[in-house]
Parts: sequence; structure tokens; C-alpha cells
Amino acid sequence: MANIIEITNKNGTRVYKVQIRIAGATKVPARTFPSRSRAEEFERTTEAELREEIRKLKADPNGQSFYKEKLHDTLTLYLASLGEGEHSPAKVALLHVENCKLGDIRPSMVQRFVDKMLSKTSRLGRPYAAQSVRHMVIAMGNAYRWRARVGYDLQVALTPFNGRFLPADWESRRNRRLEASEERALFAEMRRMGVRHYHWRLLVKLALETGARQGELIKSKWTAFDLEKRRWEIPTKDTKAKVARSVPLTKRATRALKALALLRKEGETRPFESLGKLASIRGWWREIPKKAGVVGFRFHDLRHEACSRMVLHHRQLSTFEIMTVVGHSSIAMLRLYANLRGEELVERIDGVGAQQSMLERLGSILRTHEALVASLDARNTSARHPEVVAPPKLGMVFTSQPLTATKFSISWGSTPYRLAA
Repeated sequence: MANIIEITNKNGTRVYKVQIRIAGATKVPARTFPSRSRAEEFERTTEAELREEIRKLKADPNGQSFYKEKLHDTLTLYLASLGEGEHSPAKVALLHVENCKLGDIRPSMVQRFVDKMLSKTSRLGRPYAAQSVRHMVIAMGNAYRWRARVGYDLQVALTPFNGRFLPADWESRRNRRLEASEERALFAEMRRMGVRHYHWRLLVKLALETGARQGELIKSKWTAFDLEKRRWEIPTKDTKAKVARSVPLTKRATRALKALALLRKEGETRPFESLGKLASIRGWWREIPKKAGVVGFRFHDLRHEACSRMVLHHRQLSTFEIMTVVGHSSIAMLRLYANLRGEELVERIDGVGAQQSMLERLGSILRTHEALVASLDARNTSARHPEVVAPPKLGMVFTSQPLTATKFSISWGSTPYRLAA
């Protein structure tokens, strides 16, 4: 049975709340829509999906067995199905979620789990972030669907696991950048690490130059790099989104890889194989910023810094090209990672404004003294040597000498000139 309730908010706007309750089907949380047409559309599609679910469950005795299975058993089997090295937040959820039957999972149980995790601290001593708890809830939903499909040949349209149980302001995005003094402190600390410091320093440099994730760098193999063409091919299995991508290597990144090649031992197939497994590397990294006095900095923050630097300094790359390099599927995601500082934007505005002012001034001079410039061009072409002419009325200098950063060039005919006040 479905029910649509019209609600008038305090500001006078109307919304439409949809409640769907069908015996034997997965319970669907109430949804609110700004228009009746959207509410009715949701009602039709959702009710059809639920009734189809009930039909299949009645026709297939496997459905009854599925809903009798314990949640802990489902999560354990799901984690066992993951490939080697794959991480799932379901592993943490398994330690804290109630062990009830799949058919007895109710929104209240998911709400209790969310509230519990938001009040707990991780093994690192930090409170669980709402984003981390959201990932746990999503992982349990993925395990729920996987078990229905693989274990019982069922297609479950909806699950009781969703992000509606998180606080309204849960979406606090991280925007940590690396200050220049912090970067110097990190590299100074890594130099004190003994023989391992070379690999650590080169790992951080590659992270800053490519914007790659820690796992992508650690799992990378020598065969994926083409130093001649300056390209790194990341395979599907090593990316978070399970989409292969090609990363162009900057000159600094290429030099770092050539240095790693000199450190390569016989039999090693990965550039950072000597650093150990990913879990131990993560443990090492937690200590490096702490000893360097860099507070609250994580390895993944290097990805934020790399994206920000690409947007600021690689102006020849379009937004889509930067997204392709770092593996973002939307501009919204790139915006979350490119955390530009106010002072950086001020510097860019000042630089662009000054350049625009000089260009306008130059255009005005050229329009006013076109005949004089043409005359100078003819004289320089015939003389074939550097010549400085100072027109007394203008107070300007035209020369064919190389340009400097503080002056602007003009081309008239075949000869370049430099203009200075």
C-alpha cells in the first residue's frame, strides 16, 4: 500500500511525502518530493519493484532461506570473496553491527549502528568520520545485494542500508593542503630514516607529481611505466573506480622513476617493493608526519595538494584533461580535491591584471604610432644587427634584443621588438 501526504512547510511551500508499506517486501523509508508528479512517479516505480520482489520470493524457496541468513555470516562471506589486497569498510562494520537475520533488519537497527559508530574512536585514536560510517553502511548494502545474487540467485531491488540515517551536516569534506614549510619538514624527516629514505622521498614526489593514490603507487609494476614516452598505465584492478587510466609523467616524475630504477634490486617487479606491504607502509606514514611536526596530515592529502597544483600551475591542461590524469569522473569531485588558497588566487588575479594593463597600454601605443613602428621595422631589417632607437617624443625604447620577464614583445613584419617604459 502506498500513501502520498501533502505537507505545507513553515515558509509556505508544499512538499509531498510518500510512504510505501507492502507486506513481505523490503521496508522503504519515507521520501519527500517538491511536486506531486515526482512523488507519484516514485510511488509507481517503487511499488512495482517491491511487488516483483515478493512474486519472486514466493515462487523461489531460496528467498526464505536468504532472509533467514545471519548478517555476520553474509558479511564474512562477502569479505572472503574480495580479491587479495582489496579493502572494504564492511570489515569494520562486521565488528560492531548487530548479528540479526537479514529479514529482521529494520531502519532502527541501521540508525543504532550509525549512532554507535559516530560515537566511537578508531584504532588510530580518532573518532570515526561521518563519511567513513557512510562507507560502512554502503558496504553492508553491497554485501546484502551480493549475497542475494550470488548465494540465492535473487535480485533485490532495495536494501535497508542507505545514508539517510546520517546527520544532516555529515558531508564535511577534507581540504588539507601541504604548506611549503611542512613539505621541507617532511623531506628532512625522511632523510633521517636511513636507507629507506630514498624510496620514501621518491614515493612522496611521485604522489605530488601524478596525483595518484597511495595504493596505485605501491601496487604499480615496472612494466606499467614507459619512461621514453613518459607514460604510466594504471590497470583496472589497481584503481579505486575500477577504470584503467593513462597518467602522463612530468619531467620531475620521470627523474624520480629513473632514480628508483637505479635503486632497483634483482628480482623486484615493483618500484616500491622494498618498502613492504601496503598495510605496513600506511603504518610507517602515520609516524613520519608526527615526527616531522606536521599535524593532521595524511598520505591522501598529497592527492589534494597535487590536484590543487595542477589547477594552479598546469594552465595548459584543460579541466577534463586534469580529471583524466587524476581519475575523477566529475567536475564536482575535482572541485573537492582542488582546494585553492585565497592568497594563491590573489596572486593570480594580480598577475593577470598587470599583464592585461600592459597589453592595453601596448595596443594604444601601437595604434597611435603605427607609422613610426613601421619605419623602425624597415631600418632594422636592412641593418641586420641589434639597434636601439629612442624616439624623443615617446620616451620609449624599441630593440631587437632577447626579451626579459618584465617586458612585452611585439612583432611587426619579420622583426621582434621589446618595449619598456
